[in-house]
Amino acid sequence: MFEKFVKSITDKMILKNDLNIGDLALIFLENNVAFVVITDIKKNPRPKVAWWDVTFKLLTIPLQEISWTLRHEQMTGQEHFTINGENRFFAPIDVGQSIPSTPTPPKPKLISNNNDIVRTPRRGNLKLVK
Repeated sequence: MFEKFVKSITDKMILKNDLNIGDLALIFLENNVAFVVITDIKKNPRPKVAWWDVTFKLLTIPLQEISWTLRHEQMTGQEHFTINGENRFFAPIDVGQSIPSTPTPPKPKLISNNNDIVRTPRRGNLKLVK
C-alpha cells in the first residue's frame, strides 16, 4: 500500500539522483506527503557504513527543523526505510523540470457548409452504465 502511494506521487515529479543544500524534497510519512528544504548535510561519524545527517525544514507554519540520519540510497529516493517502525520515503525533486501533463484534446474544428458554420461533433468521455 505504501509503495503504491509513493509511486502515485513520484510518477508526477522528476526526482534527482543527488541531494544538495537548498534542494526541495518530498518526504512520505505513511499516507502523508510534505515538502522540505534541505538546510545541511554532514557525514555521520559511523565508521563502517556511509551515513549522512540530513537536516531539513518542513515547509509548514511555523517552519520545523528536522534531522534524519540516512544512507545515500535513502536520501536520494532509491530506497524506502522505516523510522520507529513507520514507513518513510525521502526524494529530492528537480523543480527545474516537469513531467508534461496529459495532452489536451483537440479543439472542435469549424466547417463551413454553404456559408453555415457547423461544429464537428465531439465525443464525450462519459459511458452509459446499466
